[in-house]
Amino acid sequence: MSQGPRSGLNAVSAALLAMSRHLEVRDVLKTIVASARDLLDAEYAALGVPDDHGGFAQFVVDGVSEEQWKAIGPLPRQHGILAAMLQKAEPERLADVREDPRFEGWPSAHPDMSDFLGLPIRYGDETLGALFLANKRCPKPQGGCGFTADDEELLSILAQHAAIALTNARLYERSRPS
Repeated sequence: MSQGPRSGLNAVSAALLAMSRHLEVRDVLKTIVASARDLLDAEYAALGVPDDHGGFAQFVVDGVSEEQWKAIGPLPRQHGILAAMLQKAEPERLADVREDPRFEGWPSAHPDMSDFLGLPIRYGDETLGALFLANKRCPKPQGGCGFTADDEELLSILAQHAAIALTNARLYERSRPS
């Protein structure tokens, strides 16, 4: 879906305002994922917050039903493209994630994904998480339009603000009495 500069700016503004309304980390993560998916018109979006053991402390998805999510199984590990994004802290934009040499497959219940856009959420030198989108919706019936450099730029702006919202939510949660 091609947006003009004004509608794109309005969509980014709405996403940023939605993120700033939440104080709980889980709510902020859900808002970031839903906002990214809507903003870039993707079929799927996810955000993984890494742990110190090669996995994810939290993993939030949008575009996958609760039943699909349960059928997929345990949270993903930090491997393949997900690990590369977290380690290199650079965006990844792929025409077909399945053709990348780092692709290691996914569980049988996992939805089929092709085009992919992912980038780390960073606050200073710290990588707070990684945001992934897949399967850009296309106005053409045959599909296959993929994510663009403009999409990457919009997601980068969203990720910068997501880092601030996530950091603020973590500070809020730490400041509350147990």
